[in-house]
Parts: sequence; structure tokens; C-alpha cells
Amino acid sequence: MSYQNSIEHNGVVTAVDGDNLTVEIERQSACGSCSAKAICGLSGNDVKLFDVKRPAGRKVEVGDKVVVVMKSSMGLGAVLISYVFPLIILLGLLLYLLKIGVAEPLAALSSVVAIAIYYVIVYLFRGKLKYRFKFSLKE
Repeated sequence: MSYQNSIEHNGVVTAVDGDNLTVEIERQSACGSCSAKAICGLSGNDVKLFDVKRPAGRKVEVGDKVVVVMKSSMGLGAVLISYVFPLIILLGLLLYLLKIGVAEPLAALSSVVAIAIYYVIVYLFRGKLKYRFKFSLKE
């Protein structure tokens, strides 16, 4: 994997299950000035856990310090799914319903319900999305 267009974070392995690792990443003070903080999801004060596949032939144990890498392009896809598509649905449905003469409260409620349904669908497909947004260890 080329690390040129990627986002990297230092982490600690908290669990090892065969070839699957759980890595804990805590926000670093440098996140505040990072240009990718909106995409990354680590801009809060909490600790994040990531599932990472162990590279072939690499021995990793609980407590090892590792570098977790994600392609920057995957971050853009996450932003589209999380923020852009729901905004388009919300505004598009709201404007359409208002244009055809639906009362404002009903149009607003319908738009919010549509967003809720969208996020339920995203939740139901989380297993497939998990394979699309993969993290890896820097070698």
C-alpha cells in the first residue's frame, strides 16, 4: 500500500483474534490543526477502536504500538455517505414537497423521517460498508 495519500494515526493494539486486531487510537493534540480532521472522525476527545487486519507475516501482540493507515479517498466516501447524501435527501424532499403544496410542518416532518430511514438503511448495510472502509497497519 502506498502511504502517500493517506491519513495515519498512532495506536495501541488492545485485542488480537487470529488475523484480526483491535487498535485503540486516542486523539492527538495535533488533530486541531489537521486539514483532514473533518474526514477522520478522531477530532473528538474520546478514544476510538478500529478493527484492522494483521499484515501477512507480521507478529503483533496486545500492547504493541502501531500506526493505522487509511487512504484519504476513503475519507471522502465516508463524508459523502454520512453528510452529503443525507443533506441532498433532506433538502430535495423538503423543496419538492413544498413545491407540490404540502403544508410546511408536514413537509419538514416527512424530510426528517426520510433522513431517519436513510440512516437505518446505512446501519443495516454497515457490514458491507465495513469492508469498503478498511484500515491497515503501516509496515
